[in-house]
Amino acid sequence: MPDARYERRAVRDLRSLSTSDQRTIVAEIAAYANGSTSGDVKKLKGRSPSEYRLRVGRFRVVLARESGTIIVLRITDRKNAY
Repeated sequence: MPDARYERRAVRDLRSLSTSDQRTIVAEIAAYANGSTSGDVKKLKGRSPSEYRLRVGRFRVVLARESGTIIVLRITDRKNAY
């Protein structure tokens, strides 16, 4: 079972959101880390190392994969995501 690790910036992003948004996003990240395929995940082009985005409502979670671990890099509103 893969783990999810949050970068410092992602923690700050998460703390700036409402409690209900925080719960929803953390639940979606946990589901994705545990192998759920229900999330809308796409590989981002032109990024290295390979980065992915997980769509959670109006938010975008930028992720990276590293040896079985999901690394959460950023959590932003879709209008500011890229």
